[in-house]
Amino acid sequence: MKSVVREGRGTPRLEEVPRPAPRAGHVLVRTCASLVSAGTERSASEFASLSLVGKAARRPDLVRQVLEKVRRDGIWETQRAVRSRLQTAEPLGYSCAGIVEEDGTGEHPVGSLVACAGGGYASHAEYNLVPRNMIAAVPAGVTAEQAAFATIGSVALHAARLTRSGLGESVAVVGLGLLGQLAVQLLKASGCQVFGLDPVERRTALASELGCDVVANDPASLARAVAERTHRRGVDAVIIAASTKDAAPVSVATEISRGRGRIVVLGDIRLDLDRRVFYEKELRLVVSRSYGPGRYDRDYEEKGIDYPYEYVRWTLKRNMGAFLALAPRLRIEPLISHRFTIEEADRVYALLSGERQEPYLGILLVYPQESSAVAERERVELGITPLGGRHREVGVSVLGAGNYARNTLLPALAKVEGLRRVAIVTAKGLSAWDAGRRFGFERCATDVGDALGEDTDLVVIATRHSQHAGLVREALGHGKAVFVEKPLCTSDDELEELRSAYARSSRPFLMVGYNRRFAPLVARLRTSLGRVGRPLVLNYRVNAGPLTDASWVLDAEEGGGRLIGEACHFVDLLMHVVGAPPRVVRVVRPSTHGHFGDRERRPWTRSVRDAPSPFHSRKSLRERGQRSRSEHRWPSATPSRFRPWGTPWTPRQAHENQDTARRRRPPELHEDRSDLLGDPGERAREVCRRTRTHRTALRCQYVRQLLSGSRLADAEREPGRRLGIACEPDSQGDAGLRGGPRPARARRGRRGGRRELDGGMCPRHREDPAQWSPTLARSRGGRSPQLRSVHARGGQQDRDGRTV
Repeated sequence: MKSVVREGRGTPRLEEVPRPAPRAGHVLVRTCASLVSAGTERSASEFASLSLVGKAARRPDLVRQVLEKVRRDGIWETQRAVRSRLQTAEPLGYSCAGIVEEDGTGEHPVGSLVACAGGGYASHAEYNLVPRNMIAAVPAGVTAEQAAFATIGSVALHAARLTRSGLGESVAVVGLGLLGQLAVQLLKASGCQVFGLDPVERRTALASELGCDVVANDPASLARAVAERTHRRGVDAVIIAASTKDAAPVSVATEISRGRGRIVVLGDIRLDLDRRVFYEKELRLVVSRSYGPGRYDRDYEEKGIDYPYEYVRWTLKRNMGAFLALAPRLRIEPLISHRFTIEEADRVYALLSGERQEPYLGILLVYPQESSAVAERERVELGITPLGGRHREVGVSVLGAGNYARNTLLPALAKVEGLRRVAIVTAKGLSAWDAGRRFGFERCATDVGDALGEDTDLVVIATRHSQHAGLVREALGHGKAVFVEKPLCTSDDELEELRSAYARSSRPFLMVGYNRRFAPLVARLRTSLGRVGRPLVLNYRVNAGPLTDASWVLDAEEGGGRLIGEACHFVDLLMHVVGAPPRVVRVVRPSTHGHFGDRERRPWTRSVRDAPSPFHSRKSLRERGQRSRSEHRWPSATPSRFRPWGTPWTPRQAHENQDTARRRRPPELHEDRSDLLGDPGERAREVCRRTRTHRTALRCQYVRQLLSGSRLADAEREPGRRLGIACEPDSQGDAGLRGGPRPARARRGRRGGRRELDGGMCPRHREDPAQWSPTLARSRGGRSPQLRSVHARGGQQDRDGRTV
């Protein structure tokens, strides 16, 4: 098939590449028309033509990535990777429409018209393989050329939604290019009063023809028109659809906005904001992200996991559908300035680069509809002939052409003499074409069968981890020798299947790419350790660094995670050094005493067992929002709003501190309290029966915090319901009961290990001192005694020094 590609700093050109291979969850589309986004593709071409210094100045974030790779891998490896990346061919285009050839989703019948979106999916190519969430059905009455505007239209529609404008509101559109013209029509369809600004008179005239209420060619004229139409209040919202290197559009938007207005940035502009204006008007600024929710989300785009309709009403795909439904009411034909066939693609980019001085707006590429044989589309001969006779060479075919294959495997294969590079196969035809041409393969394809022919002796598998087992099994079934990058598989079931396939193979040669065991230093290390003759402990420290959240290696289904996908290297190396397989495999995470990040912190209801560890300093505990042992107050089983402190504990903290808390708490708390899990009142009475003398005050606070809400109010109205509680009286009487659960007040005593507990008194004990325990009654003769206790192994003491 024909596809428009750009390689390195070169100009875009038309190339013959393999047709993409169909797969589940994707739709194979034969393209009828594709739309050239003039602003986006012109900017991309300008950036590609820059030197390395120019690219670094435009993208400092990429410079930081390069410096990090230099620190980690060295300057020569980084230089090779950067050159490889810059020389990689890329597809162009991201908005097209076509006919369904093969459907792997079950949603689109073969032969139906669909609209496609996304860079790398909806390219300027005769065939495109599009995921399910990047494609939308075209309703009846909408042509393929109109449907080709769906992606660009959804960009404008998403920006219009971000303005939150409704009937009768006023919106200004700064920049009347293709996106601005579509935004004007969508806002008019929503019942808004629309103002337009563009320095090109031809565009303002077109916007006026398409329904824009007021147009202007300079900011002053627009400001006067806005003041007149809005009674000097300003517009409700502004959409900036311009592309410029200065901040003039932002200044215009802040000037014409009303107080608390909304500004949506749609174009590529410089954001130099005047804080004073934003502060005085309390403006809100939003940068619109492409077509809508779901864009740049791997799970949404590649895996087809949609967002719930009830919670995310307008996703990328639903925005496309909404625009297609509006297409018959929109005037799209006036937006098309040029039509070219796919063979005339070079004329398109000559127009965008300024070589041809013509005004343009919407540029369409149209495609011939006659189809060729499937074999010709899925396989392309690159014109490279073998060096000699078949008996002197080993034919090798490669499956996969990712970063590791391009930077390491393929350059190594290109240096091997007597090796015939037969075929390279990838899921996307363009990557196969690019890698095959650069590394000297005879042909490129997207069908695995092209790599398993009679001219292939060795198959090298360098795809993503989830595909390794299936490809190894298929290659062994065809009698091929196999070299597969780690890991061999990602599950036990796949391993058993490979065992069976290996046993049935006529030429059982299988090697996994554990290359670290072949390093010269490792060979010397193994020789040295082989003479020790005693048990060894080997520690392998890996300085790999973190992966980004979007990395496919972290995906459990696709990459298997870092342990299976990367740590297998180090396990294999240790086995190789020792010279024997492991008998026991364990993974232990070091204890961090509860110091986890926010992602690992989970709510955890405290209980009596969840006391702070005595090994933590007061300062560290206070920094974590907890209390030290001397400041600790016994927790409650009530909701967090009744707790005397705020920060919840993680399950690991509770587990680690369980033994320490058991040693430090009063003896009766060791008893089984499984019978106290029912009614709070029953729990309170049971605690009362198990409590004596000085411990009563402690338990009274615990019991009072067990009762909350309506139960506490009932207890105040009917004190007799919980008069069996033996508590320590206090000079404050039952004030704590009237005010809700009141925690005990703890403070340091005269000696370091002591603290005073001021417990409240329930109504019955306030009225009947005879119910007090003998120790308490004897200590103050019926008056309100205070209890001073010492938490120590030797027991606890009352005020008179008696140990109990």
